[in-house]
Amino acid sequence: MEKKEILQKTKEILAEIQQQVTAFEQHNYQISDIELDLFLANTKFLVDHAHIMKRLQDVSPVVPMPAVDPVVAVPTKPVEETPLSTPIVEITIEPVQEAKPTINDLLADRPDATLATKFELEPIADLKAIINLNDKLVFVKDLFNGYSLAYQEAIDTLNKLSSLEEAKSYLDENYAKANDWVSHETTAARFYELVGRRYAK
Repeated sequence: MEKKEILQKTKEILAEIQQQVTAFEQHNYQISDIELDLFLANTKFLVDHAHIMKRLQDVSPVVPMPAVDPVVAVPTKPVEETPLSTPIVEITIEPVQEAKPTINDLLADRPDATLATKFELEPIADLKAIINLNDKLVFVKDLFNGYSLAYQEAIDTLNKLSSLEEAKSYLDENYAKANDWVSHETTAARFYELVGRRYAK
């Protein structure tokens, strides 16, 4: 990513944070837990972008340190050492867990995995048109670690892809594994149902 892209994303995050603060003010600071989670996620997202920007920053030239007079050691009286008792710490070793199946594996085993196929729903051009606010908030919280901009980027990309296979591959590579969608199977299944409608024939 280039600095210009990072700055653009930063502007978007700041705009979203400003909208959230305005909404908090309009509701007399009565803020739900999910709204607070989204606010916290956006602030973390902002910090992440600041760290990326710092890494992209050109390395500044090395400034020579001024000469310092040598330090003369002054003899001191030795301190008596007292033996420290070392606490015994028990370590329990957990058994190695088997690899978790991907969300695609879980969905492949379910006969009702894609409602679009089951009910032969008409395809839709834009996922934003069928995802209501409640679903969006749950998707952002459970599937995108609270990052609404990450959710928005995923939806924009899904709207541009041409097949359900491409969409599943994109989601699995970029979000499902990284955000542990397997632990939110119900939410992930609901999301995949809606994504399936995007590519229904």
